[in-house]
Amino acid sequence: MYTDREFRHYQELYNPDPVVQRLCQMRFYEDDAEELENQVAELEDEVGLLQSVNEDLECQVHDLEDEVRVLKEKIAVWTTMESQ
Repeated sequence: MYTDREFRHYQELYNPDPVVQRLCQMRFYEDDAEELENQVAELEDEVGLLQSVNEDLECQVHDLEDEVRVLKEKIAVWTTMESQ
């Protein structure tokens, strides 16, 4: 028993019918399925990595906002002390 790919290859080699030849030359989803699945897996891995990078950056932003708030409070204290 042939797989679909083997059957198409056999027909392409031995069946001279132009319609069969044309069908054999068409690309089918099965031919590209493995490649597409690999690309999807790679993209999912990349998405996971980018999500973790995004979370790290959000933490950094939060830390920097806290630091800015503390510095503004210190500036306000120094401004108050300077004006007295």
